[in-house]
Amino acid sequence: MAKLYLISGDDDFAIKLRSREIITSLCGEDADNNPDLEVIKGDSDVLKAEDILTGLMSALHTPPFLSPDKKIWLRHFAHFEKSLAVNAKDIVKKRMAELVEFIKAGIPDDIILIIDGVGIDQRKAFFKSCKAATDSDIQIFKKTSFGDRNFAENQRQLINEICGKAGKQIDQAAVYYLSETISGDSGRLQTELEKAFCYAGDTNRITVDDCKAICSCTPEAMSWDFANALVDRNMTAALRLVNTLVKQLTAERGGNLELSILSQAIRTFQEMIKTKNAMAEINAPARVGKSYFSAIPQSMKEKFPNNMLLKIHPFRAYKVCESAGRFNDRQLAQALRDILDANRKLVSGGGQPRIVLEQLITNMTGENAQQTY
Repeated sequence: MAKLYLISGDDDFAIKLRSREIITSLCGEDADNNPDLEVIKGDSDVLKAEDILTGLMSALHTPPFLSPDKKIWLRHFAHFEKSLAVNAKDIVKKRMAELVEFIKAGIPDDIILIIDGVGIDQRKAFFKSCKAATDSDIQIFKKTSFGDRNFAENQRQLINEICGKAGKQIDQAAVYYLSETISGDSGRLQTELEKAFCYAGDTNRITVDDCKAICSCTPEAMSWDFANALVDRNMTAALRLVNTLVKQLTAERGGNLELSILSQAIRTFQEMIKTKNAMAEINAPARVGKSYFSAIPQSMKEKFPNNMLLKIHPFRAYKVCESAGRFNDRQLAQALRDILDANRKLVSGGGQPRIVLEQLITNMTGENAQQTY
């Protein structure tokens, strides 16, 4: 068992969830009423940083009273950034220095210290002292973004973990839908999954239709659905999404959702180009079956270790190949030109968002599109 727990990063929900799990493991389900636990409210609305740190140091120097040991929890400390800044108040610097020296001296055997809160600077002496401490447990939770290289894989792993803890099974199609339509905020992901659990009711399996039913109005989900409506050449679905988008823009009196929706479309069609290249590299047929990638031999994966289709889940590989098969090379190039032209008009203010998007939809899904696409 660790003597010092430090939980930080920039994912507030994940930090709070993990700190509560640690407290529960140390003090039981009814931790708030456990006499061994002393809580210092680090997010107090009435106490300043120096007052909170003074209270913490007082608790650390006070021996246990009703039990042979005690747990001290600096709960959700909201002042890491200010307390560790160069221009922090002298009294705050003094209290932080005292805390650093206390940790360096070694946490006493009769104390377990738990500290959590967003904004820890890993370059500062406080973090380094925690890291160097004997029997310390440091956990950093960071939000991920769509631009991160491993964003999708991390999201899928987290989705499966949440569903596993809830005793729910989730279809692979649903996992991929959620990983591509929900941002890197783990709190939001947890909330959306809990909504899906409720929506599914007594059913033990979460389907992609369940997820679409509860996530369909988020900007990310709209972007994903819009891109796939263009891939499917589904004019009705694409126009319906544009109507919803315009309503959101009107309600918010601004925003750049129209650019976000096109960015997802660009990524989708760029992925189709990469998919075609990957298919050509392994001589995959133009139309692959659902079990094609599940039957790929290990020797093939070793021969092409960087092939994207051999690195992702077989179901995902099948689905991206299915989408790529709907466009030949000429059609794919034209689709990207049309999307990029719409993006240019929106950036330059060359047209009303609704008209620009509706023109794009007509170009890619209307009757005249058959001659081009």
